[in-house]
Amino acid sequence: ELGGVMRNKLFRAGLRFVELSPTTVKRWFAGSGAADKHAMWARFQLLTSGSLPLDRLIPGSFARQIPSPHQDIVDSFAAAFSLHRSVL
Repeated sequence: ELGGVMRNKLFRAGLRFVELSPTTVKRWFAGSGAADKHAMWARFQLLTSGSLPLDRLIPGSFARQIPSPHQDIVDSFAAAFSLHRSVL
């Protein structure tokens, strides 16, 4: 529901916006629309050259999977990065 509220607010304010599907973001960012969380994390690490050490900044265990806060940050970064590159 939050997405609908945001789209409505942007539309009413006359602001342009673009909606990207997760598959599109994954394809643009990691090279495959089927990229998993580990592929997204690896691409993030490569692009930031470790300058954003999320694994040290935000506590979480990487023993079995990438923690949810880290996934959310990487997904947001990927969407912004991919959209920025697509309009250049």
